[in-house]
Amino acid sequence: MKLKIHEGALRLRLDGDDVALLVRERRIERIVRFGPGAEARFVYSLEIAGEAGASAVFSDGRLRVRIASDDAERLTAEDGEGIRSRQDTGAGQPLEIVVEKDLLG
Repeated sequence: MKLKIHEGALRLRLDGDDVALLVRERRIERIVRFGPGAEARFVYSLEIAGEAGASAVFSDGRLRVRIASDDAERLTAEDGEGIRSRQDTGAGQPLEIVVEKDLLG
């Protein structure tokens, strides 16, 4: 699972193995370490939970993206194009969230 963050948007790109893992475990988590200790790491995850669309929460060095079961099933479809959603941040600029299948990976 690849994460791209750019200005007011975040994008998660999943390969076929990631999609299968998400459906089986209902969660994928990745950790980027910048040094020793829990405070020197960035954790990001994708979970099946919640309502239609996507939502994201960032707290204590963790980024959690949630999608609904129906949206996860769309990712498993051969022609599944992914999920695109906007989240109100309360800060004047919405957050665009995209979860997509990497057709090449």
